[in-house]
Amino acid sequence: MTFPLGTRATAPGLHLIKQWEGFCENAYPDPLHGWTVATIGYGTTVYSDGRRVSRGDRLTEAQATQELEQYILKRIHPALQKIPFVSDMNESMLGALESFAYNLGEGFYGGAYFQTITRKLSEKDWANLRPALLLYVNPGSRVEVGLRNRRNAEATLWEQGLAAL
Repeated sequence: MTFPLGTRATAPGLHLIKQWEGFCENAYPDPLHGWTVATIGYGTTVYSDGRRVSRGDRLTEAQATQELEQYILKRIHPALQKIPFVSDMNESMLGALESFAYNLGEGFYGGAYFQTITRKLSEKDWANLRPALLLYVNPGSRVEVGLRNRRNAEATLWEQGLAAL
């Protein structure tokens, strides 16, 4: 069963993103950029209406979920449409890619630093996507363990979807 991109965010993708991003109802400053890049909800920095998140902003969990879904629909799904065979993917496979794109940028496919995952997806070498996902963990950094865990969760979701085809 395939999943029509653009109609809604996938349930598996939303679950994975929420799990790894965590929810914060109050705006907080970016650790590197301070209040010039305020963040809220599940990692929102710009609201779906175009306003930037600001100091003092608050969101309910329902509002944060809505912002996350809008980001996936408006930014991630159009980017995923560029992947050949995307229409052959099911909800679990797309959910894994939604999470990956949310974490690393919706323009990953075809990007200069994403040649391996681009090749695996474009050649439909889907059974070997796990090693490609695990390349993107910032080796040697303080976030490597968390990113490795997230990439493994994305790979597991991908493989569950692949097994269901």
